[in-house]
Amino acid sequence: MNDLSTLSSRLQRLRLVRVALAWIGGMSALLATLVATLFVALLLDIALKMGSLERRIVLALWGGVAFWGILRYILPVWRQRESLVQLAMTVERHEGIASDLVAAIQFSDHQRQQYGSEELRTAVVETTAEAAPTINYPTGIAWQDWFRRVLCCTAAIATVALSAILFPGHMKAFASRFLLADTQYPTRTVIRVVAPPAHVAYGQPLVFRVEATGEIPTEGEVRLTGLSSGMATVVALQPTQSKTETVEFTGQIDRMLEDVTYEVELGDARTMPTTVHVIPLPKATVELNVTPPEYAAARLATEATSARNNSALVGSRVVPIVTADKELHRAAIGIGDQVIPLEKSGNTFTLTATNTSLSVLDRTLRYEIQVEDKDGLRLDRPLSGVLHLREDFPPRIAAATATREVLPDARPTIRVAASDDFGLERIVLHQIILRNNSTTGEPDDLPPQEIVKSADRQTVVDHTFRLDLARLKLLPGDRVVCSFDAYDYRGRFEPKSTRSESVAFEVVDRATIMSTLRDVEIRMDEKLDAIIKRQSDIGDR
Repeated sequence: MNDLSTLSSRLQRLRLVRVALAWIGGMSALLATLVATLFVALLLDIALKMGSLERRIVLALWGGVAFWGILRYILPVWRQRESLVQLAMTVERHEGIASDLVAAIQFSDHQRQQYGSEELRTAVVETTAEAAPTINYPTGIAWQDWFRRVLCCTAAIATVALSAILFPGHMKAFASRFLLADTQYPTRTVIRVVAPPAHVAYGQPLVFRVEATGEIPTEGEVRLTGLSSGMATVVALQPTQSKTETVEFTGQIDRMLEDVTYEVELGDARTMPTTVHVIPLPKATVELNVTPPEYAAARLATEATSARNNSALVGSRVVPIVTADKELHRAAIGIGDQVIPLEKSGNTFTLTATNTSLSVLDRTLRYEIQVEDKDGLRLDRPLSGVLHLREDFPPRIAAATATREVLPDARPTIRVAASDDFGLERIVLHQIILRNNSTTGEPDDLPPQEIVKSADRQTVVDHTFRLDLARLKLLPGDRVVCSFDAYDYRGRFEPKSTRSESVAFEVVDRATIMSTLRDVEIRMDEKLDAIIKRQSDIGDR
């Protein structure tokens, strides 16, 4: 049999051409559809100023269109698989040829089981091989539809190219916005938001500062929407200062109470919605840990209180401990003109300095505590209070005796009672002798005599003391004046003392004593007679 290589090569070439044209037509249709859809999305975005949610919906719709286009135009091409026999049949139908091409291909296939006359098969193959160079091999493509697809694709590409040349800013912005970036289209007025920041403290004012260039309007506005309440608010922007080519507009809300989103409008420019979050101010509490001096520790347990008006015993050590509902960055206490930083210890701030006026309390102090949290926010009002000084008052003492006139060798009894809040240290006797026959007139001041030593720091001492007058060599007419000093115990601090009222003794002879006793007896009789008489008068009635 003759070789059908010419026929086979021509059919192979025809298959490549048909595949290429099919891909070009399918890709052109898909590209034209996608570009047209994007152009419509561009017009809608410019007209409606779509937000992020709307652009996400458009992006999803565009993805759906792309998927539909692939199914409609690309998948059929991908599935297109034409054998040489199918191509031969296409040529036969287009050229009006009988089934000689198909028969020749099948007769020349040595792997195919053949039937009938071999001479007939050979004749068909030879005839077809001779006629193969003269046969027309049409593509079989619907050229009108194909050219329409290519033309639409070319027009779409040309439109995009022309738009990119004439409106490069818009096309670049649309490309970014299509990818969900917060890019704005070019406007005659160009604005830049300087303030506010992304966070603002609760209850603080929200200040807007916007710089504008290009076509400058006379005023603008900020539209705010509360994220919790949904309430809308409009803040007017007014020009405040002007630079060379820039004008700054400002406006503010007095108090921020919730998170908001805002959009700035100046001229034909409008920003994307931006969120401002409200950060709560720190809520701090202070606890004053009061450690009394050592001498009072036995009777005063360590005091701790969170009240702002406190009292502490003189000499106490006071340590403020500050805590808050947020993580604190720093804290400090102010006393007068002195500001003392507090040291962080875990979740609290504590005073660790030992050379402050709180180390050894000696006066009433007014203090203020200010903190700063991790967001840089401070207390709206510092924690303030008064630390009152609780005085350790001097001891109390009293002395008394039953008699005032004594003999020179008497031993009169004196009762001494003393008390103190935190313990007594000692009681000391002071004596002054006023001698009747003194030539100088000056009293004799005897050395102090310790009569009580309180080793266990008693708070109450009730002591009976007998004063030995015999050793003083007294004479009638002399006078002895006694007083007592009670000293309290204050550890390493200097004790304080209180002196009792004086107890005076008049030195007399025995006759005077007897006369005094008789006078006392007479007065006693008179009082008794008066009582009896009063009782008799009551009985007669």
